[in-house]
Amino acid sequence: MISFLGIGIDVSSLFAADERQSETLPSGLGAEEQELLALFRQASELGRAVIMSAARGAEKKEAASAADQVA
Repeated sequence: MISFLGIGIDVSSLFAADERQSETLPSGLGAEEQELLALFRQASELGRAVIMSAARGAEKKEAASAADQVA
């Protein structure tokens, strides 16, 4: 914990992160969307990139499927 203090991280804030995130989640989101947002916020930079890549991949598949239905 001393190394956290050396770089300016408040250790108590790390343990309270879940409480703060639940307070800052937008209202109107379903439980699954809230969970996804909370997990995204907790993810590392690499984790966030993976999440965004998966979402963008699903978006492309949906667009391709819609185009096939029109044709």
